[in-house]
Amino acid sequence: MDMLSRRRVLFGVGSLIFGGGVILGTGAFTSVQAERGVSVETTGDASALLALDATNATNGAYASETGDDGQLQIDIGDLSDPSRDQTVETGGSGVNKNAITIIKDIFVVRNQGTQTVEVKLESVKDDNGNQNIVPDRPGNISLNKDKVYIWFNEWGDDSDDVETPEYETSPVTLDVGEQVEVDMAIQLEGDYTRTFGNIELIAESTQ
Repeated sequence: MDMLSRRRVLFGVGSLIFGGGVILGTGAFTSVQAERGVSVETTGDASALLALDATNATNGAYASETGDDGQLQIDIGDLSDPSRDQTVETGGSGVNKNAITIIKDIFVVRNQGTQTVEVKLESVKDDNGNQNIVPDRPGNISLNKDKVYIWFNEWGDDSDDVETPEYETSPVTLDVGEQVEVDMAIQLEGDYTRTFGNIELIAESTQ
């Protein structure tokens, strides 16, 4: 296989402020057991063969492009903040500690090259050898504290049951112009500022 594209997704949690209750608000969370803030940032240019874009679904409002270098930022903050590109009148924000928050259909990975590719999620360990970003759905593994889980939702299913077969682990095959939605879950136990690490999206030609 010839390598076509490699995109790195960086996950960070900063200045978390935890609340005591569940806020459904706009219903933007697919499955809510918590509130308060997490952010995700992607790196790479907009002309990359593997594109990352916010979805047209409600949760796509949490994703926005930043700067001129094709970065996509996911901010589980207050959607009613006028500084955001997409706003609503009211709504909760972020994730709570001692809880699991599942957020579906945030962004899509699209093959904008000229060949069919196989796309996979590859975890990158931090400097201490820890794997804080797990390229899998929570239903496939035992949940651990202070982790971010990310997986492909190949069928675009909107069920809250993450243990169903529709929630695909990587890799997935994308024809030219085809895209796949990406879901994530966050489990936190502490209220602190930290960076979770990063994960790579890698596309390889199947031809």
